[in-house]
Amino acid sequence: MAGQYWLVYANEKKCDHTKSLKELGLISWVNKYKFQVGDIVYVYVSDEKYVRFKTVVSEVNVPRKDGAYWYEVAPKDRTCTLDYVAEYHGTALYRPQLEKFGLKSMEVPIRSKSALLNYITEQFHSADYTYLIDEVCPQSGKSNELVRQILPILIGWAKKGCTNKTYSDLNKQLGYIDGKNTSIGHQLGCLNTILERLSEATSVYIPTPNCLVCNAQTGLPSEGFDFVKNRYKEMSADEREKYVRQLNSEAINYKNWDWVLSRLGLKPVVSVENETAIRSGKVHGYGGEGADHKALKEYIANNPQNVGAKEIGTNEYILLSADRLDVWFPSSKIAVEVKPKSSPDSDIMRGLFQCVKYKAILDAESAIHGEMPDAKAILVLEGSLSPSNREIMNTLGIEVIENFVINNILE
Repeated sequence: MAGQYWLVYANEKKCDHTKSLKELGLISWVNKYKFQVGDIVYVYVSDEKYVRFKTVVSEVNVPRKDGAYWYEVAPKDRTCTLDYVAEYHGTALYRPQLEKFGLKSMEVPIRSKSALLNYITEQFHSADYTYLIDEVCPQSGKSNELVRQILPILIGWAKKGCTNKTYSDLNKQLGYIDGKNTSIGHQLGCLNTILERLSEATSVYIPTPNCLVCNAQTGLPSEGFDFVKNRYKEMSADEREKYVRQLNSEAINYKNWDWVLSRLGLKPVVSVENETAIRSGKVHGYGGEGADHKALKEYIANNPQNVGAKEIGTNEYILLSADRLDVWFPSSKIAVEVKPKSSPDSDIMRGLFQCVKYKAILDAESAIHGEMPDAKAILVLEGSLSPSNREIMNTLGIEVIENFVINNILE
């Protein structure tokens, strides 16, 4: 349950808060206003001059995580972590409208359930369009369920620039082992209608991702795409190819796909490509330790304050399962798995599951020694989480430190 409600001013000249929220899914805020975990914090962005983001306080008194997005040297103070919840698209939260509800100054955060914060909360609440899927899809059958699965898949392909996926590929990802689902065209049509209605309701342009799925023989959408583009069936092959190439470009370069998912109550799909790569046995890192990986784990071992430990750590600590921890802080009971900037998304996914395994093993070791099973496992990244891996992190409750920089020692 949310506690206090706040309104804060994000100075975009000092830090690209917008980019941090979109890429990391969070921003860090100075820890002097007594934010508490669970508080709702609305973020007014200086460049656009409106309340653009809704966030929730997930941590307090922790190291800054958004340092890579500062235009100057980021402060090294203790902060609160504000996790992305939603982005507002509309005209009701620009400053002139906010002044009608009592906004006078943004010099310090505004707190409590004032008329202003009640109004802002109402605007974000009214931006929920989850009902559209059930309203468009037939109530009988599985179309609404399948549309909820299809859209995150197509958006995942758009983000990766995939334009050669087939209807069979989509069906297989939906669980049809032989790649056959005779109603897929109908469900894609429903999906297109849903996006059109969401666009109309919000006045936000949304391209169609349907063109990313093609016929295996022609490399183009089937004639059923006529539902999206009138007269598509009457186009020549050259005209279709040119038109689809344009639509694909729009879908791939669109920046608001996460907003579309959130408005419809959906989450990014977990990357099947990453799962496949891991299960193939090719993502292990057994081919010799890289210099960047070694430098990162040794730095963390010698600078325990960066992960909340109090003592110097041990590298390559061997568990009773014969697994090796990158870094182990025995007194603090903190295990750290590190992934350098060169790590692909699949290896980062593996790191998230390694943290699950390491905590379980460490707690089992504590149990057989008659100790309290309260170990922590943290994943430290020099890079950042993809939307798919962020979803895994949130589902599994893994603590992750992103954009870690060597020599960034807390003072």
